[in-house]
Amino acid sequence: MNRKFRDPFIMLAAVLGLFSTTILFNPLSAQIPVAVPQRAAPVERELLDSLVYLETYQGDIYNGDKEAWTYGSDGLTEQYSWYYWDTGTEAWKGRQRLDSTFNASGRLSMLIKDRWDNQTGQWKQERKSELSYDSEGALVLYVDYVWNAETNEWVYISKTESTHAYTETGMHILISINYTYDNDNATWVIHHQNEINFDANEKQTLYNASFYDVESSSWVFKTGSFMYENAYNEQGQQTLRSYYIWDSGINQWKGQGDLVESGYDANGQLTSVVTKAWDVSSNQWVNKGKTENRYNDQEVVTEILKAEWDMEENGWVVVSKQAILYNAHGNVLNDQLLLLDTLSKTWYTTTKDTFTYDLNNREILIEHWERKDEGRLVLYNKRETAYDTHGNVLLTTFSILDVQSGTFVTSYDTRYTYNESGEKLIEEATAYYYDAGPPYIIKRTYYYSMHSVSSIDTEQEGQRPLVYPSIFTDQLSFQLNNTQKPCVFELFNAQGQKVFSKRVDDAEAINVASLRRGVYVYTLSFDGNVFKGKIIKK
Repeated sequence: MNRKFRDPFIMLAAVLGLFSTTILFNPLSAQIPVAVPQRAAPVERELLDSLVYLETYQGDIYNGDKEAWTYGSDGLTEQYSWYYWDTGTEAWKGRQRLDSTFNASGRLSMLIKDRWDNQTGQWKQERKSELSYDSEGALVLYVDYVWNAETNEWVYISKTESTHAYTETGMHILISINYTYDNDNATWVIHHQNEINFDANEKQTLYNASFYDVESSSWVFKTGSFMYENAYNEQGQQTLRSYYIWDSGINQWKGQGDLVESGYDANGQLTSVVTKAWDVSSNQWVNKGKTENRYNDQEVVTEILKAEWDMEENGWVVVSKQAILYNAHGNVLNDQLLLLDTLSKTWYTTTKDTFTYDLNNREILIEHWERKDEGRLVLYNKRETAYDTHGNVLLTTFSILDVQSGTFVTSYDTRYTYNESGEKLIEEATAYYYDAGPPYIIKRTYYYSMHSVSSIDTEQEGQRPLVYPSIFTDQLSFQLNNTQKPCVFELFNAQGQKVFSKRVDDAEAINVASLRRGVYVYTLSFDGNVFKGKIIKK
């Protein structure tokens, strides 16, 4: 089968996302191994050098963070530094620094983590990780070291050895054996094993941890073992999510949190979500809650019913519903939550949001209404949005109702500043207003500069996939040059942790509203190459 889209970072994330109860599972935040396309002559490109976060009141800094990046000739991050503002000394002090080394294929081969020494005011080496890959780019070895200041050398801490198997149906089985290092005897000691299974779409279906039993010479589940189980339909949509820990007392798996079952219609629309809780007495999952989505002819949600499980009646009882109304352009006009009066068996509105748009279908006003004791809806707060000539958000203002005066008072506002072309966010400043005093200000400032970066081969440059907009809020879109080949989109935060992964098609749009604001790096695995870029969630 074709394995060229199997991103080694999936393997790296799986190996590093292991057992948090031992020192082995306090891994360094990894940068992104990227398979770099053939390069040509260097070109000048503007890259993000640093991001400064400050909280100030009347000019005094009360809290601050600074992140900084340096790049290699290929545009990959070679060093990431993270600082905090020390209010006592009124100076930046280091939190963490990561130095990355990439191999000839552009994959991460070494990562060094430095810590800040407050006494010397300098960075000091702390931990090191070395990574090795097989001929197909799959991660097979991850070795972790700690710096010994007395002997001035790196000392083993742990290592993970991984093997990869692929079935005829496209299933990918990853087995990782994790070791800790016994310094007294200078030997590696087996700690535990992880089995991670992926389906043909590289969706994780199983992830568990077992321990080696010396007496039986086999891997067994015991206290400390865990298991994640996921299932997907033919379209790659998740239908099941669950998590277990091993209960040695009853010698079986014990569910944790909620089990979630999702259902879809023939058009791939989410129709129902059922949550189940673990019942200790029967040692099984039992019904807890359910939501059902109803769609109109345009395949947009118009009603969401929420139900709870009635153990006495042994059935679902609908307790609330969300009604959504759209305009001719498909934008939400009215979104209201209704509760059921159990006595009269009638629905009544408890909250309502109304939306207003400009001539360009951009949201300019959201008004939030709440039901008061006398049964009437009262306008409680509102958010207004203004845009610049490029269509970027320029100002958002959130106001709340002052009950005594009956007028709206600004609670906070956020102002956005861009470069002349409107392509890059330069600054966002949120001012919180308390009483009649000056505002408490939270500001994020983005600093860019030109870098000489090896360009992609001219022939490939014209076919380069695109992700837009570069400054996004709730949605990302793709321009993949009408290719019929699959493209894997993955998104990483500033610390190199993967936060999103999906196979995408040309002109597809995806919802990423749940992501936190900040800077993200994306990779697009396409036609054997991996393209890399940086985008900002505002």
